[in-house]
Amino acid sequence: SCMILITGATGFLGAQLTKQLLAHESKVRCIKRASSVIPEILKPLHNQIDWVDADILDVADLTDAFEGITHVYH
Repeated sequence: SCMILITGATGFLGAQLTKQLLAHESKVRCIKRASSVIPEILKPLHNQIDWVDADILDVADLTDAFEGITHVYH
């Protein structure tokens, strides 16, 4: 089975992509900054999104975030 990681899901396009992917997938993982606000469009889908606070430039953060991931949307 596929496990998807999405970067930028708190932005307009990333949130739209995440919503569309969740129409076909039961769960996705999304990386966000600790300071980012989850968009209203994704709040109803909270039980399908595994939010991970990560700095895209921090290898240790990314190592944890990528565990079990088969596909990435960046």
